[in-house]
Amino acid sequence: MRTLCCDVADRGGPIEGFFPDREVAADLLTKYYTDYESQSTFVAQSDGHLVGYINGCMDNRRYGLVIFWLLMPALLIKAFKRGIFFSP
Repeated sequence: MRTLCCDVADRGGPIEGFFPDREVAADLLTKYYTDYESQSTFVAQSDGHLVGYINGCMDNRRYGLVIFWLLMPALLIKAFKRGIFFSP
């Protein structure tokens, strides 16, 4: 799911068109749903290959708190260590 997310994040094209680090972007776009609310993630497969997905959220307040207090600090540290803020 993370790979597909980054493959189509820029209007159907790869995320590298506007964000330099695929791993950090995948964490930002999918980590809450896979790690904190996986029961609200649905995937579509064709011939055993992932062809689509949809993420949902049952509690927007919880989503905001987890993103702000847990995921964003870790993502900022990860991005800093990977040199994202020093890229043109």
